[in-house]
Amino acid sequence: MRNEEFLVFSYCLAGLISSCLAFAVYSYLRLPFRQIAGALHQKDWSQIMKKAFPVSIFLLALSGFLFVDYSCGGPNYTRIVADRSKIISMSQGNISETASSIVVVLFVWALAVLLLLVTVFRNRPEVKGRDKR
Repeated sequence: MRNEEFLVFSYCLAGLISSCLAFAVYSYLRLPFRQIAGALHQKDWSQIMKKAFPVSIFLLALSGFLFVDYSCGGPNYTRIVADRSKIISMSQGNISETASSIVVVLFVWALAVLLLLVTVFRNRPEVKGRDKR
């Protein structure tokens, strides 16, 4: 396989791995997130959150994947294609940036879920009616 073909193959493979990583995270967290969002009393916000969750995971995973710069300090394509180890390291960088982006989006959603749980807990009737000492 020539280096040009290897560049295209490794880029596509890194994209596939990144997409699978985002899909695996979404699949694992989809049901718990829907249950938590479903506990929200305002159904409009619940629907927005349920739709925004997968979109945010996939878009941020894609942006992390596309964040890696292949220019290597200049626009010389032959220099990029000539070094196969550089191609491999750039593909690993794509996957690494995707994973970092997924961690960031999960942190943001964790904060949103924490605020959601605090809101739901405070609005429970048995908490509101308790005697404060």
